[in-house]
Parts: sequence; structure tokens; C-alpha cells
Amino acid sequence: MNKKTLRDIDLKGKRVIMRVDFNVPVKDGVIKDDTRIQGALPSIKYVLDNGGKLILMSHMGRPDEKGITGDTTMKIVADYLSKLLGKDIVFVADCAAADAEVAAMKDGDIVMLENTRYHKEEQAKLKQKDGQSDEDFKAAKAALKAQQKELAKKLASYADVYCNDAFGTAHRAHASTALITKYIPVSVAGFLMEKEIEFLGNAVENPIRPFVAILGGAKVSDKLAVVNNLLTKVNTLIIGGGMAYTFLKAMGHNVGNSLCEDDQLQYAKDMIAKAKELGVEFLLPIDNLAADAFSNDANIQIVGQDIPEGWMGLDIGPKTIELYANAIKSAKTVVWNGPMGCFEMDNFNKGTFGVAAAVAEVKANGGISIIGGGDSVSAVKKSGLADKMTHISTGGGASLEYLEGKELPGVAALNDRGRKVFIAGNWKMNKTASEAAELAAALKESCAQFAGKCEVAVCPTFTSLAAVVEVLKGSNVKVGAQNIHWADNGAYTGEISGAMLKEIGVEYVIIGHSERRQYFGETDATVNLRIKAALKYGLKPIVCIGETLEERESGITNTVLEKQIRGAFADITADDMNAITIAYEPVWAIGTGKTATPDVAQDTHAFIRSVLVALFGKKADDVVVQYGGSMKPGNSAELVAKADIDGGLIGGAALKADSFTELIANAIKG
Repeated sequence: MNKKTLRDIDLKGKRVIMRVDFNVPVKDGVIKDDTRIQGALPSIKYVLDNGGKLILMSHMGRPDEKGITGDTTMKIVADYLSKLLGKDIVFVADCAAADAEVAAMKDGDIVMLENTRYHKEEQAKLKQKDGQSDEDFKAAKAALKAQQKELAKKLASYADVYCNDAFGTAHRAHASTALITKYIPVSVAGFLMEKEIEFLGNAVENPIRPFVAILGGAKVSDKLAVVNNLLTKVNTLIIGGGMAYTFLKAMGHNVGNSLCEDDQLQYAKDMIAKAKELGVEFLLPIDNLAADAFSNDANIQIVGQDIPEGWMGLDIGPKTIELYANAIKSAKTVVWNGPMGCFEMDNFNKGTFGVAAAVAEVKANGGISIIGGGDSVSAVKKSGLADKMTHISTGGGASLEYLEGKELPGVAALNDRGRKVFIAGNWKMNKTASEAAELAAALKESCAQFAGKCEVAVCPTFTSLAAVVEVLKGSNVKVGAQNIHWADNGAYTGEISGAMLKEIGVEYVIIGHSERRQYFGETDATVNLRIKAALKYGLKPIVCIGETLEERESGITNTVLEKQIRGAFADITADDMNAITIAYEPVWAIGTGKTATPDVAQDTHAFIRSVLVALFGKKADDVVVQYGGSMKPGNSAELVAKADIDGGLIGGAALKADSFTELIANAIKG
């Protein structure tokens, strides 16, 4: 996660206002499930243990819709948390009137604010009243938005640091979840938020493959964007629940009285076609459990993909359970959102529980299983397999929007940590296929410790690519190629196309390496063509630039680098830069024993970034710029500690597992 967390700041003596999700079920003043409270304890204890003063705030229930009741006051949670922690908590009955209580706080103290949604400006939701003119409604809405800003300012005034540990509300741009960050200098994530984003983020953007997503629930319309987005990420997409019948009808099957959205049939056809085009396995039920009424006591029969008139599909059938289970068990990453049938009724829970059992085996076999909030969490708990899952998300709506590819306001508003370290090994013309596979196997084991901490890739020879991809399948170590031709095919003896690399399973490709410039006549123009070819096939270019010793001694390093950048990235867009890494190679330092000092390297990297900013604007701040001039275990920490050095393109030190692993470990410390 590229956001700052509590670990990144000094908390001693600081007032920290933390947004938590204490929206727990309460009946007659008694908390029925404290899962969300328990989930926030690591962040709470960390602030207290590190000398901070903690102000907690949350919403509970829907007082804006159902009114303020005794079961929506945070006083219930304050008393409960006080017993859990074994210390007093000062409760403030109005979240916008806590100045005196906050001023009296000492290090280690806790203040709990009343339900933030007791103030309508927290959400700033407004419905147009009957008979209210559009002009009056617009004015009322603007006034409420202004009040929302004032509430956010008031909450921010209590503290030095804002911490959001409420993933369940991260998809809401409320006063306490997003707007507050505009009025406080430091905004960080708590550990529960960090865990949610790391699991969901890595699953969607950097999955260990094979990656299987399971979508269920009632309606296709609820998950339009999720299906569309996941098709570009997964190896297999499994569809169950009521939404499956819209897809089955789109394929020409009869669905009887099953839940079906006729206005989504074309969308369903489009998604089936998209899956085929992308080579994604798209699984639908091959048999169903049909009932003649929506009741646990209804008559039941097992049918195929066609459901008779007067009957409705309420669960997947036994053959489908077996089909789905086999697909799931082969996965290394599974994300599940939505049940397979009406699991609340005992006669129709076999499909959901069967899938739950298969997902449980993924973790047991060393894979990652993520339950993406909502009804699927309830289903997993009811199945008794919750402890067999890697991660169960606390955010229903937030999880769904994250899977859609949407930006979550509560996450986006937090301070960025900076670019992630990226270390890539260029094996050059070394290692036979068998030797490369042996080295890859060693790195798969030794580099597992870096999962989620930095990006790691290796770039073997073309003859070894397939073997290395196979060995590293399911690991956090990615594979890159050392070159790519710009043509899709043709009379280019010895060259390699983007389509070939994509089919092998390559993710990265080195372009414009100094040795190719020196020995094979590579130019800025051909580098540009190769970049475009890589992007066309969804490959991530590592674009090399650098100056010779003669150019450096002549004092034209910056001129040379700017020319290379402008030539290489002609007609490349700012959005394209999201997929591109730059490797600065001081040619004079490669294989000569000479190394640029960290300060000299930083100055050059800073210049490179300034050119990128001039070309692409603010997005250039996110481009990873590696150092490619003789980085070793002994200097990687000092180099990567520099502000604009984001990792390295490694030569000799990448050819042995122990030296490459040590280099990465030191770089992360840097």
C-alpha cells in the first residue's frame, strides 16, 4: 500500500484522531458482535504504547434515517472498549463540542466522541422535499456542504494527526472519512485499513496466479463494473447466485421464474464475449437446484442449465459444485464476493458451503483466499470455515467498489508514502535453461519474504523464459524479457514479438539497454517503437537511459539524458507512464568497478524526474526510476535511501540467489 501508516510517524505527545468502524450490532444496549472493535485494537494499542493521545470517532446505525435511539450511541462502545483495554475512556456527548476534553488529555489518554452521524452534515445527504423548487433545493444542498466543511474543520482541530482505520466506510467522502484530511497536516492509515488494502490491492493488481474470482449474489446490475474490471485481471471468473440466470438466459437457456434482469442481457452477452477475447475461463452453472416456490419447504429438483416454467433456481447443483471446486482448488489467489444461492435457507446452502470448503483448501495449500465483504462473509461464518480463510474483509460496499477498480475517497485522501522499491535482475547472456530454472527456484523461496514490501523481477534469456515462468508461477517474483521487437510478426530473424512474450507469461521487458545501444545500433527512435509494442500487449517496459564516460566528463550528461527521454517517450501519454519504469544506467559505471556516489546518483535521478514532470505533469512523481550502475549488497541501502532512487536494475549481483536476496533486503532497509 502506497499510503503512510501509523508506523511512519512519531506519535510521542501527539494527539491522534482516529476514524474507526464501530458500527457494531447492538440490541437493548448490548453489543452482539465485537469483531469490528477487536479489529481496531492493534491501531489503538499502538498509539497508546507509543505515547500518543487518542481521540476515537465512528458512526453507528442509521440515525439519519431511523432517528437517534439508545442503540446508536457510542457510549455503549466506549464502556465496552474501556473494559477491553482496562483503562478509563472519556466520553463526549457531541462530536463537535470536545474542545475542553481534548485540551485536558495527557499522553496515553483516550477520548471517545459521540456518533458522527448525529450531525447531518457528516454525510451531507439531502433529499428534495415535495413541492421544493430546484433552486431552493440547490441552495439547501450548498448550505449543507458548507456545514460539512465546518464539521470537518472542527474534528481536525482536535488533533495533530488523522488516522483512518475504518475500511468499511472508506468508499464514503464524509466529513470524518475524507474531508477532514484537508484541514490536518498528517493523514495516515491504521493497521486494519492497511491490511484490507494490502490484501485486496495485491489480489487485484499483483495476484499470485492462477487468480480465480467468484461472484455471486442476486443481481448482475449490482456488479456490472466488478465483472468488467475483474475480466482484465483474473484467469478464471466464476458466476453463481441469482445473477447467474441473467447470463444463462443471455446464452439462450430457459430460466423459468428465476431472478433475471432482462435489461442486462446484452451486457451479459458482452461480458461472455470479452472473457473469450481475453482468454479468461468464464464458468456458469451447468446444473441447478430448482424450487417451485421461494421457500425452504418448496418442492425441489435438480435440473440442467434450462429451468422449467414455474420453477426457479435457488442454488447451484452438485455437478456445478464439483466444477467450481476443481477450478478454485487449482488457484493461488481467490477473491469471493457473493453467495452461490439462498444460503439462508438450509435446503439451498449446499452450493455456497461447497464453494466455501473449496476456498478453505486454497489457504491450506499455501494460497491466498479473500472474502470480499457482504453476504459472503455471513455465508463463510455460517459454514464454520471462517478461520480457514486468509482474510475476511470488514467492508461490504468498500470491498465491492475496490473490486470495481474505483478509487476509495477515504484511502485516496491519506498521505502518500512514496514509490515502492523495485529491484529487477538482468541476467544478460548467462544461464542455460536448466541453470536459470535452478536459480529461479532458489529465488522463489528466498524472495518470498519481500511479498508486499517491494517489487521483484528477473529477466533471463529468451531461451530460458518459459522455464523460469513455470518455476516462478504463483510466487511474488515476476519475470521480464531482455528485449522486444516492434513488429507483430515478419521476416525479422532472431527477434521476439510482444505476442510471443505475452503468451509465455512475461510481465516486464527491458528496452534500450546500453549494451544494445553499444553493440546493436539501438536508437531513441527504435526504443520508442519497442515501448509502444510492449504497451500494446500489456507488458511493462523497463526503459534504460544513460551516458558514457566521455559524455559525463564533457559535462553533457543532462543534455544526453533529456534527449534520450524525449526521444524514447515521443507520443507516449501520461497514463501510459503508469506501466513504465526507467532505469538510469551510467554506462561508465557498468562492469568497470566504478560507481556513482549516492549523492551523484541522486542528483541525476532528480534531473530525470524533473524532465518527466515537464513532459507528463504530476503523474511523473509516481514513475519508478531505478539505478542501473553496479548496485551491490554493500551499497543498495545507501542508494535506495535517496529520495529519487526507487530500486535497481541489477547485473552481476542478480546471478546468485544469496547476493540478490541480500541486496533486496538491504535496499528495503534503505
